[in-house]
Amino acid sequence: MKRMARVLIIIVVVLTILTVPVFAVENQGGAGEKVVIWYLPHPDDETIGMAGAITNSVRAGNRNIFVYLTKGGNTLARFPTFVKGKILAPPKDVKSARMREARAALAILGAAPDDIVFYDFPDGQLRYNQVLSVIESFYATYPDAALHTVSIHDTHPDHKVTAAAVTVFINQLENKPDVRFYRVYTYLLEADKRGGPGVIAEPVPDIELKRAAMAVYQEYDPVKGHYAVGSRSAPRLFQSAGDDMYEYRDVGLGEVTGFGPPYVMVEPLSISTGVEYASAAYPWRVTIMNETVQQPQLMVQLDYRLMNVMASGRLYAGGAVRLIDQSLTSYVLVGISAFDTFYTEYWRRLLGNGYDGMRMGLRLAFW
Repeated sequence: MKRMARVLIIIVVVLTILTVPVFAVENQGGAGEKVVIWYLPHPDDETIGMAGAITNSVRAGNRNIFVYLTKGGNTLARFPTFVKGKILAPPKDVKSARMREARAALAILGAAPDDIVFYDFPDGQLRYNQVLSVIESFYATYPDAALHTVSIHDTHPDHKVTAAAVTVFINQLENKPDVRFYRVYTYLLEADKRGGPGVIAEPVPDIELKRAAMAVYQEYDPVKGHYAVGSRSAPRLFQSAGDDMYEYRDVGLGEVTGFGPPYVMVEPLSISTGVEYASAAYPWRVTIMNETVQQPQLMVQLDYRLMNVMASGRLYAGGAVRLIDQSLTSYVLVGISAFDTFYTEYWRRLLGNGYDGMRMGLRLAFW
């Protein structure tokens, strides 16, 4: 019996020794680990506008999950005029080249390879319901995660849609998580205009580390499958972000839907004033205009963004009605705009008296 008791004691001791390390490992992180999910419309958004924030999060010991909603296949860098004599990434390899760049940049910033996820929604045509479905999926697994993403004030429509989906989702939650919106396209502004009311300027903790991550997007080595796609896609953003010691994020949540500032439309033969009601979540807008120079008229236009054709351009279609001297005319139209400022439209009359043909001009906000 004594011998049996000794054997049992030895077995218990051995099992205890083997069990303690396992228990300790299982409790490192676990319920106490902070998870940060970064929702990104395109490869390179993370490095241009958030590399410093990512560095801080990694150094804080957080688990960082990077969720790319597109693979950036609609980049202008896939066209010969943007490569300055260098070999293009083969069309079938543009997306894989951009993914390769993102993974390499994130590795420099300290991201875990297994925590990088790519979806393949259409670049330039990202939809609100697509982004929302991804957020809901991750929330089911990580309900306490912080959500970091781009800003609704960025000029790219995919950025607006992403930020809008995060905003709407957060507003539905009773317990609000840590949510942050980083302004990627703010680097297109002059340095003294990037901060100000409604913006938090965060110092980049290690600017050389950020520049090293950015250099990945500038690497050109076709043998390794690197075609400098990111830096060719947004050369000015890369230059300005690399020179700036700060990153910029919004204070609080942005407005998803509402009226924009009043504006004036200047065309060769007319000047109009107006206002628009638009949604960052959905690709439509309603515009009310009043012509102030030639024949007085009131116009209401509804258009729908078909696709994004470049970082700040959009192709849209819709309809309009004009009221001139109590006579109503209806139209269908298709147009293209750049920076929400320069526009060219083709109008086709359906009913009433009026004209068919092109319109072009400038759309200038009062503030």
